[in-house]
Amino acid sequence: REYKVREIDGKEQQKPLQSPFPCVPSSLAGKALKFGRAIARLEKKESDAFSAGIKSDLFNLTERMIRTRFDFELVGFPTRVDIAYHYTRTENLGTIRVNGLLSKAERSASNINSKFNGSTYGDGIYCARHPAAYKQYGDIGIMVAQLKGKVADFPAKFDGTIHSIVVKRGDENLEFTVLEKSCQCLPLFTFRWNNTVAAKIPAFQREVQALLDLHINDGLSSKSSVPTYPRKPQVTPAQKSKAKRPAPQPCRSTLAPVAKRPAPPASTSVRSIPAQPRKRTLLPSQSLTPARPTKRPRTSAIPASRSAAPKLSPAQTTPQQAVLSGQTVLQYKALDSLYCHPSPFCTRPLMTGTQLSELCPICMDTYFRGKVVKLKLCRHHFHKVCIDEALKHSPLCPVCRIPASREPRGQMPSGSMTIEKVSLSCGGWEKYGSIKIRYSIPSGIQKMYHPNPKAKHGSATRIAYLPDSMEGNQLLKRLKYAFEHGLTFTVGTSVTTGISDSVTWSSIHHKTCLRGGIHGYPDANYFMNCNSALDNLHVPPADRL
Repeated sequence: REYKVREIDGKEQQKPLQSPFPCVPSSLAGKALKFGRAIARLEKKESDAFSAGIKSDLFNLTERMIRTRFDFELVGFPTRVDIAYHYTRTENLGTIRVNGLLSKAERSASNINSKFNGSTYGDGIYCARHPAAYKQYGDIGIMVAQLKGKVADFPAKFDGTIHSIVVKRGDENLEFTVLEKSCQCLPLFTFRWNNTVAAKIPAFQREVQALLDLHINDGLSSKSSVPTYPRKPQVTPAQKSKAKRPAPQPCRSTLAPVAKRPAPPASTSVRSIPAQPRKRTLLPSQSLTPARPTKRPRTSAIPASRSAAPKLSPAQTTPQQAVLSGQTVLQYKALDSLYCHPSPFCTRPLMTGTQLSELCPICMDTYFRGKVVKLKLCRHHFHKVCIDEALKHSPLCPVCRIPASREPRGQMPSGSMTIEKVSLSCGGWEKYGSIKIRYSIPSGIQKMYHPNPKAKHGSATRIAYLPDSMEGNQLLKRLKYAFEHGLTFTVGTSVTTGISDSVTWSSIHHKTCLRGGIHGYPDANYFMNCNSALDNLHVPPADRL
């Protein structure tokens, strides 16, 4: 129970705080108990879409977060608690209900084994701002309360003075936070993402945030953005009938307007004769063919200075043109097969009897059976049927692993490569700007040379940087060649997440950060390592491109 100290007659005396709830003391445990009761009531209300993530230990974990918030407040760190989202697998829920969400170091200290999704941005608990941004990392979504404390933008490291690292990935909905310790994260509700959850989660998040502000944030609230989802506009029955009603057809003659018939006077029964339209004298250049009428502009509402303005060109009126200026976009379409008939790199050799008695390296049968061909570059012999089937899956010679064609071919899915120059500089190259490369690979169907043909593969968006120097521009030429020949990416199991059928990097090195970390600058050996990887893929030198 908390007390406040007052000085009366020169002596300090303790007096208990007055609680608005007499049955529950205003202590840390009391706040946790009141918050747990409010969460239980909210779960009954929305039980069809959300369920309480940790019913048994919600009280203990809530008290732990409130205590951590109290410690932050003592040293002057931010104490705001807000909503975030985390995805996990079903088999991890048992451990989460008891221990909460743990970092890798905390799991190792508690001897808890679980599938590791990687720690590219630091060892911690990854919480996303948008509820569906990273649903590929698990089938169970968790709404969590996060206490960020002192925040730093990536790249940064947890050094005792930083409690959270914010990673911004261009799109606001893809932003996420890495929390240092489990005491900064409180699992509240679990859900499975579907249309029902997508429709209810904006209002539900506001209700949960209101409970956090009331019981944990000391009644202080702040305007936090709630994710919204595009919905189809609701059409009323009156609008439907209006849409079905045919539009009135305008007069198709533009020579003379038809005069309206005046209404008869109320005091007479004499029928009035409508006025005849005045005949129009046509010039020799005018035609009597009726034309489709155009909408007449209302010139009276336009100022004279605006009507006299010069006509803009399409490049000036389209805002996308200004955004795309200075960008180069390359498109790559994946081949249905790495080998086409007839082969442009196989010839029919003249073989002696001794050579015909040799064995084919693929089927291990003699050359007496079937047609025999040889590759033009490496001069190795094969049965035509054998080499045709082998080259469908790999463009390399089965014996020496040299490309069968003069141009290498990779196993990359279809995608795009966007190149633009930015003013930011790479670490160690402060005298130059940077070249920003954005790779975008949409999801699609795997080809016959991929690990699981006709199965679906995931999507990927990667950003890399090069210094805008002579070395960087020469390397850019080779990277463009590699992308146009499908050598940049492949389909396989991700080393970071462990998810199969993912779009992964090939053997070409890329720097995804401007500075800091193993994937950022400065790196004295980067150009040597990257050019060496391109040489192994038989990419020509920059001076030949």
